[in-house]
Amino acid sequence: MKILGGYRTKKNKIFFYSASLIGGIGLFLLGIKQTAAYLNTIVDSSVLMRKRNSDYIFLENVPYEEKEEFKLLTWWKRKKRLLPWRLLEIANAPDNKFRMKALHSLAAIKNLTDYQYQHMAQAITPQTAVSLARIRDVDQRFFFRCTAPLRYESKQDLIVLMRDLLYKLNKLTRHPCLKYFISNIFPTFPKFQAWTFYNDFDIYGFVGIRPSVVAEETVLVLSIEALLHHCIATGNGRAVVEAGALPLLFSCHRELNYDSEACILLGRLMMELSIYPEYLQDLYQTGWITVLAEWMQSNNQKLSIAAASCLANLDDDSNLKYEREVLLLHPPFKNNESIKTDIVLIHGLLGGVHYTWRQRGNRKGPVSIFVFTFFWQALQALESLLKIFVPEQPVWSSMKLLAS
Repeated sequence: MKILGGYRTKKNKIFFYSASLIGGIGLFLLGIKQTAAYLNTIVDSSVLMRKRNSDYIFLENVPYEEKEEFKLLTWWKRKKRLLPWRLLEIANAPDNKFRMKALHSLAAIKNLTDYQYQHMAQAITPQTAVSLARIRDVDQRFFFRCTAPLRYESKQDLIVLMRDLLYKLNKLTRHPCLKYFISNIFPTFPKFQAWTFYNDFDIYGFVGIRPSVVAEETVLVLSIEALLHHCIATGNGRAVVEAGALPLLFSCHRELNYDSEACILLGRLMMELSIYPEYLQDLYQTGWITVLAEWMQSNNQKLSIAAASCLANLDDDSNLKYEREVLLLHPPFKNNESIKTDIVLIHGLLGGVHYTWRQRGNRKGPVSIFVFTFFWQALQALESLLKIFVPEQPVWSSMKLLAS
């Protein structure tokens, strides 16, 4: 009996330990399950099961006929995209006999995107840009956009740079008009008696009056006018370009673009500088060819006529140069037909190219040349006479109209 009791006690212990082990393992597994369930509620595992967008585009198989049509369309688009570049290549060639036709075909393209125009503007040579600017209704996006050839923070900085430029020019070529202007506008310059040079001012039509208060815009406009007068008086436009005036003048144009009178002064100054074709590269890099191309399309006849004369002087296709105070009125754009007649209109001492002597004292603003009654009556009479002698071809196609 004692042996049997000990056996039962040992068996109970084994059963107890086994039950405890199994219960512990069950509790452990239950804890793992509950922990996993809790974690599943925290993290959304369905994100991993969502369908990802493919990194590649898989095209469906198309029939053979559609493939051939697709190849033809691709070929046509490629040829259409390369056509402007082929025309530009011909236009950039200086001695190509098809250059004029390529220029007109290039100017007739209107359906390119902005980035295509900008890309082509980087490849256009300065001479091609001048020729394109002289074609009617050319897209302005063909021309290189100069961002900022000169760094400055305010108009005051431009005034200081303009003062330094005038100082430099006065040292290179001394002239009493420029010295008088500097002494009155910029007080730091040594002054002198103005009446001594009264006759000199009377000859060139320059009168310098120092106002009590001068705005920054007015100082810039007066400085441009003084620079123009200095070019006319000395006839040394090369010194102006060599002194670094082109970037400064372009910056002045950006600040005074709203002022038509300032733009007209800049246009006259560009006419003085355009008679030197060796500075074409400088004019192009500083953005002035782009400005002249915009002025060619302007409704202001003073701007468009000045721009037409400047571009005609810079164009290698034209062997003619329009010197100081000679303006090209017709045809303002590039013309393939040969010119057989030159008509020169010479105004009197009290008149001008853009107004008659009767309108000089009464005009309150810029007057267009297309509103002059006597001007157009004379041209209509001249056209009638020419039609009598040359009836078989248009009159204005073989005629050039100049004004001085």
